Amino acid sequence: MAEEKIALLKVLMNDEMRIGELYKIYSSKFPVYQQFWSRLAEQEMAHADNFRFLCEKAEAGEINFSTGKFNLMAMTAFSGYLSRLITEADSGIVTVKGAAAIASDIEKSLIDKKVFELFITDDQVFKEMLKRISSETEEHMRACKELFNQLES
Repeated sequence: MAEEKIALLKVLMNDEMRIGELYKIYSSKFPVYQQFWSRLAEQEMAHADNFRFLCEKAEAGEINFSTGKFNLMAMTAFSGYLSRLITEADSGIVTVKGAAAIASDIEKSLIDKKVFELFITDDQVFKEMLKRISSETEEHMRACKELFNQLES
């Protein structure tokens, strides 16, 4: 079970890195919105770094946590989905409006699946990291929805 918990942290770390990579591509493809996408990409990479830190601490036995019920296969499928989005973005077939919709859906999916609420721990550093990541994820969703709505009108 310990391996599964660490695997969950690793999947989340990799997903956050992929999301950051996707947003970085968007920042280069849409120069008018470069600052917007770069800010999101930087925060996603910081989330990945946080999960890397937690993973290292868990592997060293320095933090203790349990998890709620989760489906590792479904989370791995989400990782594949992110990889496909990166390929599409790299090829240039996504519009800025499409990028905003995709990003909003990604962030909403993380919130709806309550992935940051899967962890149960007494470790304050762990709790604070998860709280910040969750809060920033909600802000990313709102910002992407707002951008999409601006582009709609």
